[in-house]
Amino acid sequence: MTFVNEYISKKDFAQFRLAELDDAYGIEATRSDNWTIDRERDMILRLVGRGREERAGQTEYAFYWGKRWTIARVRVTDCGGTRNGPQWVRYALVIPSFPASVPKLKELYLQDLKEALTAYRDFGVRSNATEFSAFFDE
Repeated sequence: MTFVNEYISKKDFAQFRLAELDDAYGIEATRSDNWTIDRERDMILRLVGRGREERAGQTEYAFYWGKRWTIARVRVTDCGGTRNGPQWVRYALVIPSFPASVPKLKELYLQDLKEALTAYRDFGVRSNATEFSAFFDE
């Protein structure tokens, strides 16, 4: 199976305790009603915050990976494309950071995160991109 964008059911919202996740972000929480999910591999990407002040220009996603929620904070370093057409984004990963001793873990995480962000496109279920590519700066 692959990642798909969908609205979150009330059952899933409760099962994954998304209200607690939103409450942890307080006023900055997006309280998104949709996610990008791969049910077969048990991975979920959900927009949870847009940076302000010292985190301006950064976007935070809750990424359910390895049977636990992680926070992936990314910064867009470049992007292009056309509305209602093909689009692309180049990201820099701000958090999480990975120790040098576990390069394979970082590689796997980024591979799955890139796949989820590519499926998310520019705005999940509300995306207007006809094709989308996501890249990470090294």
